[in-house]
Order: sequence, then structure tokens, then C-alpha cells
Amino acid sequence: MPDLQPSSQNDFMVERIKVKPVNRKKLLRRTLLTVGLAVLFGLVACFTFLILEPVISNWLYPPEQQGTQMVVFPEDQDEMSPEEMLAENLPVESPSPEPQGGPEEGQNPEGEPQEPTLREQVTEILADIPLELRHYKELFSALSAYVNELNHSMVTVTAVTSNIDWLNDVRESRNQCPGLIFSENGMDLLILTKYSAVMSAERLLLTFWEGSQVEARLKQYNGEMDLAVLKVEGQDLPAAEFGISDDLRVGDPAYAIGNPLGIELRNTMTSGSISAINRDVDVDGVTMTLIQTDAALNSGNSGGPLINQYGQVIGINTIKMMSEYDTIEGLGFAIPSSLALRWVNELIEYGELLPQPVLGVTINRIPVTLPDGALGLRVESLTPNLSGYAAGLQEGDYIVMFNNQPVASTEEVLVIRRSLYVGDQVPVLIYREGEYLELMMTMMAE
Repeated sequence: MPDLQPSSQNDFMVERIKVKPVNRKKLLRRTLLTVGLAVLFGLVACFTFLILEPVISNWLYPPEQQGTQMVVFPEDQDEMSPEEMLAENLPVESPSPEPQGGPEEGQNPEGEPQEPTLREQVTEILADIPLELRHYKELFSALSAYVNELNHSMVTVTAVTSNIDWLNDVRESRNQCPGLIFSENGMDLLILTKYSAVMSAERLLLTFWEGSQVEARLKQYNGEMDLAVLKVEGQDLPAAEFGISDDLRVGDPAYAIGNPLGIELRNTMTSGSISAINRDVDVDGVTMTLIQTDAALNSGNSGGPLINQYGQVIGINTIKMMSEYDTIEGLGFAIPSSLALRWVNELIEYGELLPQPVLGVTINRIPVTLPDGALGLRVESLTPNLSGYAAGLQEGDYIVMFNNQPVASTEEVLVIRRSLYVGDQVPVLIYREGEYLELMMTMMAE
């Protein structure tokens, strides 16, 4: 058997792959068939949705039979005058039928002249006061004059502090807020502003309405109420006129003046109204009784005045409600002017705020008509060891008079309380179990 010798040449199988040619006719037929089927499917779909869908819907959900409704338009009426519109909204007593031979028109059953009704009185008053466009122009012109006069009593307080940076260079920082001239004697000015803005100041600069600047010094302050009194010597400028905040009512017009975003926008006025009075609001842990307003309060309004339509200061703007979770607009608060003036006078005279008297009584806001027709405020609860408890008040009593003045609302009680001091003796007339009692209340601090 012969030996197998390796071949000197390597034998390999060589295979060549030949690409199959494209059948153009077959490809064209398939393309046309696909397009034709797509067109046919589209036509069937359109037919189904456009023709059959309404038929099937009406068959499955037959439309309800609706009766024809007639729309009647009211007849044109003559335009009502403002006097008629106001009188139309007033309550009118329904007339009672008069017997034969009764009193003549305008007389009561006794034959005496009958007093006109409230509607007749309002109509008669408004008839003598025709309101025209010029009256509104005069109103806004007067308000503009009042605000311009008040601007002369406004100042911009700049608190200057110095800091040394890491290059050992001195850097000055300035914090600005509005201030109000509340007292002047021809030589010195006393300015009311917020203490938190000037508490760390090394220098205090005042910018007056015409742009001049002078230095001021801190005279007195109270950090808890965030009030500061500044003093300037050698200046003669008018002091602001203060109104009576105790007479405010919800809906009265109100205007806030301040320096939003700095001195460049000083003496900016925003308008609104009194939203509420005697609101107990927690300010940095201190409960304060404030005026609520919807006049816009921006950064730089705090410390500025809240004024009425006569340009009189009725409050000192203090806070604006804000929230990270809810949108809050038009919710600002101001210290009542009567309370602010009392605090300022105490700071100047005593160097501190005197303790505020408290009643320690929770009173129902709704007055109750007593059997004899008098109004009383029901005592709901008492705080032990405070003024009301020590005077002998009890739950269920009705407060009729406080400090010899009749009271028919909690606001009236608070107004009287603001004029009192710790230690004052206050007579209180109450109604208890069918009889009137007079108690003596000694005002105590909390």
C-alpha cells in the first residue's frame, strides 16, 4: 500500500455566490396590490364611520324628545336714576289695608303727622345731592392734594452698616425703609419707623421728600412691637395728621404709602379698602390687634403709613401675609394709629411700653336683645386670675355697659380697653338671671 505523501499544493473548494436577479414585474405587481388594498381598506373605514356610525348610534341610543322652549326677552324699561337704584334696595314695609274712614295719607292712626320711611328719607336726601362727573374729579383731586401734603411728612430711612471683607477692605451695606414724621416743635423732628430695619445700623440717614439728606439718631425703640423713634435736630417740616382708627368700618377706603424696592420708588401709593378691623394676628410670636387691608403692601411698605381718603394716618403698615404653598393676595395688616401713638408716647415718656391691660374674657360677637330691649354681649368663658374673673364675672352673664358706655359689639369693648391702663378701676354693668348688677373691674396685665 503506497504511502500517503502530502501534496505540495493545497487543494481548496472554490464557491462563487451568484446574486439572484430582481424580478421587476413581480415587484411591481406586489406594490400595486398593496396600494390597492390600502385604498380599499380606507374606503371601507370611511364608509363605516361616516355612514354606519350615526345609524348605529341612533339605534343604540335613541335621542330624547325635547319640547320646544320659548325664550321671552324682557321689555325695555326706562333707565333708573342712582337715587331710585339705592331706594329700590331698601327694605320697605308692606302697606296694610286701611279701614274705611281711616286717617289721611301722611298721618298715623291718631291723626298725627307720620314720619317718613327710611326709603323716603334716602330718596329725599339723594334728590338734593345730584352726583355728576365733576364730583368724582373733585374727589380724586382732593385725594391727590392730601397725598402730596403727606409726602412732605414722609422720609426714607437708610441704615448704614460696615463690614470688612476677606481682602480687609471696608464694605458698606445699606438697608432702606419708610419713616413718618409724627411730631415737630419747630426745631426737632421725631420720626416713626420699624426697629428691625435700623437695629444694627452704625449710621442713620434720612432722605426728605425734596431729596436732601441728614443724619439722625435712635431715640427710643421696642423690638417686640418693631417700633423705633428717630430724632433729627435743626429741621422744620410738617408732621403728619393722624386720624381716629377706632372709627374705621369695613369697606372704608385705605391707601398705603411706602418705598417698594428702595428709594428710587419712594412715596409710592397703592389703593384699597379696610377688609377687617381688630384682627388678632401672631407677629413673630406676639399677638397684635391689627387692621386688615387689601391695599398692596410690597417690600418697603412696612413702617409706612396707611391713610384714609382725607390723607390722615389711620395705621402703620407692618406685615403682609405670604405662603409657600398657597397664592395669597391683598392680605396686609397695619397697627391702628390710636395704638401706635399710645406706644410711641409711652416710649418717649417712659422709655418702654407699659403693660397692656387684658380682660381675660371671651365674649360672643353677636349681641343679644334682653327682655327690656337693651343689648348685651354674652360671656362665653373666663381666664382665671385676670380682670374679668377677679371682678366676679360669670359664664352666661351679659355685658351691657363697660366703663359707663353701652357696648353692642366686641369692637366697642376693644376700643374702650385701648384707652385704659393697668390698675384702672372700670365699672361694668351686667345682666344676670333677670337682674342687673354693677361690678367694679380692676384692669390687670396678662
